[in-house]
Amino acid sequence: MKQWFCIVSRNINEETSTTMICDDFIAACATQLSVLVGVPVNICKSILKTEDIETIKKNLETRGIDRLSNDEEEVFIFLIPGRDVMR
Repeated sequence: MKQWFCIVSRNINEETSTTMICDDFIAACATQLSVLVGVPVNICKSILKTEDIETIKKNLETRGIDRLSNDEEEVFIFLIPGRDVMR
């Protein structure tokens, strides 16, 4: 079954939002962090900790959503589960 991850960034001060889609879990985690801290995704992939990845995974499995934020921005990951297609 294919899964997708929707990353939504909401700038609180400017009242704007951006949406991105990833089909790779680690890329989605890195993208979420990248948007929040303003560092390229490839650098965020290398600084992600196993504990952080496990926390995100647990949040997505139990609630379908994970959230990171600071004073200016919120960045969410939503799990979009795929479905098996019978042919």
